[in-house]
Amino acid sequence: MLVVVVLLLASSIAYVFREQVIMVVLEPYAAASGDQRLMYLNPAGGFSFIFLVTLYAAIAVTIPALRGSW
Repeated sequence: MLVVVVLLLASSIAYVFREQVIMVVLEPYAAASGDQRLMYLNPAGGFSFIFLVTLYAAIAVTIPALRGSW
């Protein structure tokens, strides 16, 4: 139960700071590609990208709580 609470809390916080998190994730891409932008291939692509980035950031924060609960 603790892991689920930590995951929900971490994903909420990651969503609040989504611009900063996405900038950190896309920094290597921007350095390698120059001035090119991401292209979404479906209408929900932008939302899906933001959702997955915030979820992965939350999972990265939740891993210590998962290890502590075993």
